[in-house]
Amino acid sequence: MSEQAPSIADFLARIALLEAAVSARDTTIAERDEQLRRERAEAALRIQRLQLRIDRFNRKAFGRSSEKLGQMLLELEDLETDFAAGAPEAELAIVSDTDKVRALPVRKLNPNLPR
Repeated sequence: MSEQAPSIADFLARIALLEAAVSARDTTIAERDEQLRRERAEAALRIQRLQLRIDRFNRKAFGRSSEKLGQMLLELEDLETDFAAGAPEAELAIVSDTDKVRALPVRKLNPNLPR
């Protein structure tokens, strides 16, 4: 019961199978990359359209020379660049901004109200 050593033909067949598998994987990766490029382009176009709508709405709501509008747009740009860079600090900045919100004062009820 001796096993024969693999022949050169066996090695060549195995190499051909592996090359086919690598080629199929490369094709799949290329298709996914192309799909991601298309999705990013569509997302960028959608963001651009939404930004135009926001700009029109803000001009209508706040006027052309509102300082608040400019500040909000600067914050939006900062968040977009942080998001694009994949910076986790953007999430931390959002959390720290929510800590600054003051609680509304609680008023006591009128003592004349029935209980």
